[in-house]
Amino acid sequence: DSQLIVQSQLDTVFSKDTDYIEYYVYDQNQNLIYPGSTIPLLDYDVRNGDVLLNPQKDLENTGFDIGVYNILYTFYRKRLSSNVALYTLLWSNFPFF
Repeated sequence: DSQLIVQSQLDTVFSKDTDYIEYYVYDQNQNLIYPGSTIPLLDYDVRNGDVLLNPQKDLENTGFDIGVYNILYTFYRKRLSSNVALYTLLWSNFPFF
């Protein structure tokens, strides 16, 4: 049975040279409210291959400073001259009062 399980190593180190992040803001009813078209996130830090995000700052920079929002970060890795390769997803819920 152990031969039926596929094993592979994943490269999870994030690099600004090969990877990028898109983000989307949703209201409490999960309706997309930002952006109208795909925009890459440019304001983040990478330390030792780990991505450091600041959801509160990202929401405030897009004008969402009062209310409750869900922000979706989508991480992509470019592969074989392609710009679309899903990497991982992260959901966060941040209330602002």
